[in-house]
Amino acid sequence: MKRILMMVLLILPCTLYAVSFGYSLAPVGQFSGSEPYGGLTAAAILSFNSDHAGDIELSADFTPYGTFFESARIQVSLPMLLIHDHVFNALFPNPVIWSPRIGTGFQYRMGNEFNLVVGISPFAFHDKAYSFEFFSPYVLYEVLKQQWGWGIYVMKFSCFFGGAV
Repeated sequence: MKRILMMVLLILPCTLYAVSFGYSLAPVGQFSGSEPYGGLTAAAILSFNSDHAGDIELSADFTPYGTFFESARIQVSLPMLLIHDHVFNALFPNPVIWSPRIGTGFQYRMGNEFNLVVGISPFAFHDKAYSFEFFSPYVLYEVLKQQWGWGIYVMKFSCFFGGAV
């Protein structure tokens, strides 16, 4: 029993080192439910590996008019492909990996609106400590009213600290 406990205590710091934390900012626009809005999304991200597969994101949308806080969301995303040599490398100062992503999650919007969210980021790129996503649309399904909506992230910038970067 002592050997198993010692092994767990030795391996645990290594697994914690592999986890990286980050934040992201993105302008967002959404049309669903009560009324459309545009604003800024701020998020905290938990990443378990350098490919950012299975990233968990907790975000909040803020708008400069009306109610300041608009919605909160939890989302899990993963890359569909990882492409190292691509034509978009000329747009970045450092080599990046093109990694189109798909994500799904749950959103709570002010006014008791509960949404299921599915999104795609066809123009997602990452390097060791940063990721960039351009023109990322998503669809929403409002559970209580049973209606569809949509939204888009114009440009999402994420920065990661420590761990698997």
